[in-house]
Amino acid sequence: MSNTKWKDSLLKSSLPLEHLVAASLAKLDWDVWGQFTYSRKNESGIATDFSADLHAFKEYSTQTHWLGTLQVLIECKYASPGVRWVFLPYPETAQLFSGVLKVFDQVANKRVTTHRFLSEIENDLEYCIRGISIYDSGFDENAIQKGASQLRYAMPRIAERFISGHAHDWHDEDIVLPFACAILVTTAPIYCLKQGLTLENIYEAGSLDEVVVERDAVVLWEESSPDRERYVRDILNDIPFSDVCQRIATYEEVFVPTKKVRYPPSDWEAKRAVSDSGNHVLVINVDRLDAVLKALDKAVKRTLKRVEKIAEVRFDKDNRQAVISALEK
Repeated sequence: MSNTKWKDSLLKSSLPLEHLVAASLAKLDWDVWGQFTYSRKNESGIATDFSADLHAFKEYSTQTHWLGTLQVLIECKYASPGVRWVFLPYPETAQLFSGVLKVFDQVANKRVTTHRFLSEIENDLEYCIRGISIYDSGFDENAIQKGASQLRYAMPRIAERFISGHAHDWHDEDIVLPFACAILVTTAPIYCLKQGLTLENIYEAGSLDEVVVERDAVVLWEESSPDRERYVRDILNDIPFSDVCQRIATYEEVFVPTKKVRYPPSDWEAKRAVSDSGNHVLVINVDRLDAVLKALDKAVKRTLKRVEKIAEVRFDKDNRQAVISALEK
């Protein structure tokens, strides 16, 4: 095997990129768990194992209480030199909902009172519909779509773990607020088509640079597809969701509105949290990874300072069950 061939093969496997990303996570004090494996039906309807390349997390706590966790699912896509990723931005008139950094507090006894810091990390990011990998002799629209799809189907499993876990919480001091983000990392430079572009602009352009704008990162947004909706329904049936509904109903019984938390929890919010968890994928160039990880960490730390309890949860040793009561005034 010639030097060029083995190097190309190794790089195109994305294994060195995964190694680089894992090292970056560890350097920033993230715990790296390796692949995140999940099961879903393939095109033939057969249950098959799939995986996201990397699953990593950070924990937040005081000396006496756990506060939260931040988990990231990362898919790595190496692109050969000369390949560019070009994305189609959403029309400026489209109404979009921020949420690349998710919080799953729908079945906990604590609520985030502001999502401002979570959404602020998107201030300079462009929302895009889809992207293609383009090179001198052609293009490929499957590489980006495949990478994003792995994350879109993995995220509901992450959401399900958090939500089903909160349905069985026993001790208030052990209840943490979980945050999660799906990230597609590439070595390719990232571009968006310019707003207001016409076909004539393309015909007359002397180079790609005349019709695109380079970005460090974009948000690839996709509303839940019919297949993903069926997949989420199966996940909710597996929990079982009745336990989640029972815990939410108990919180509703003791809930007292406050200035910061005006409305009681609902099972509809919990269902939506799972179904929408895969809608947003953050696409970044690997050179931007450290900055993005630091921004996510900062946003979660600031958000955890603005949390309010909606109920007390304690463990009844005699009856071996959780007792939920209204907050003491």
